[in-house]
Amino acid sequence: MKNTTSGLLLVNLASLFISSSGILGKLIDLPPVVTSFFRSILGVLFLSLLILTIKGSMNFTWRRDQKSFIISGILLALHWSTYFYALQISNVSIAIISLFTYPIITTLIEPLFFQTRVEKINLLTSMLVLVGIVILVPEFSLRNDYTLGIVVGLLSALLYALRNLVSKKLVTTYSGDQTLVIQLFFAAILLSPSLFIYSYEIDLETIALLLVLGLITTAFGHTLFLMALRHLTTSSASVLASLQPVYAILLAVILIGEQLQMNVILGGILILLAVIIQNLWPKFKAK
Repeated sequence: MKNTTSGLLLVNLASLFISSSGILGKLIDLPPVVTSFFRSILGVLFLSLLILTIKGSMNFTWRRDQKSFIISGILLALHWSTYFYALQISNVSIAIISLFTYPIITTLIEPLFFQTRVEKINLLTSMLVLVGIVILVPEFSLRNDYTLGIVVGLLSALLYALRNLVSKKLVTTYSGDQTLVIQLFFAAILLSPSLFIYSYEIDLETIALLLVLGLITTAFGHTLFLMALRHLTTSSASVLASLQPVYAILLAVILIGEQLQMNVILGGILILLAVIIQNLWPKFKAK
C-alpha cells in the first residue's frame, strides 16, 4: 500500500510538471526537432547535476542494456519532435488530447511486451477513444491543419507508449533519473544534426522558455514519472496521469487565451472518460 501511495503521488506531481510542455511548445518559436534537441541536452545537464548533488556520483553501469537505452532514446526523440510539430500546426488542446490516447495504446500493446492478455474492457475504452477522435476531427482531410495535428499527435502517442514500455524493463534495474539521463543523451545525439539543417534565431525569451522546458518539464517531470513505474504498472501510471491534458488546456486558456471548440470539448471528454473507466475497472473487478 505504501509503495502504491508513493507511486500515485509521484504520477500526479509528474503530471503537473509534464503538462507544461504544451504551452511551452506552443510559445517556443523553433523547428520541432531543434526544440527537442535543446530539451534533451538541457535535460541531460540538469539531471546530471541533480544526480551529482543527491548521490555524489554519476557512476553506474548501463552497458548491459545499451540496446534498450538507445531504442528508448530514439523513441523519446521522435515522440517529442512529433508532439511539438502537432502543437505548431494545430493548438494545445488538439495536440494534448491526441497525445493522451497513449494510455489506451499502452494497454493494447503492453501484452506484446509482457505476455499478458488484452482485457475486454480495453476494447471498450479503445472504442470510446476512437469515437472521441472522430468527434475531434474537424474534417477528414490532411489539408486541414487540425486534422493533420491529430494524426501527428496520435503518432506521438504511439511513440510515447513504446518508449514507456521499453523503460518499464529498464527501471527495474536503474533509477528513474539514471534511466532518463541516458535516454536523453541518445536522444540529443540523434537530434543534433538538426542544429545545422534548419535556420532559426534564439532570443532571451526563447532561452528562458527552453530552460523551463529542460528543468521543470523534462528533468523533474519525466524523472518522477519513471520513478512511479517502480511502484505501478505501466498502464496504471499512464492512466493515473489523466490530469495532464486538463492542466495543459487550462494553462493554454489562461496564458494564451486559447479558445475551446465544442467538438474539442466533447471529444476530449470521451477520451478522458475512457481513461477514467480504465482506471476504475481494476478496483471494480476486484470487488
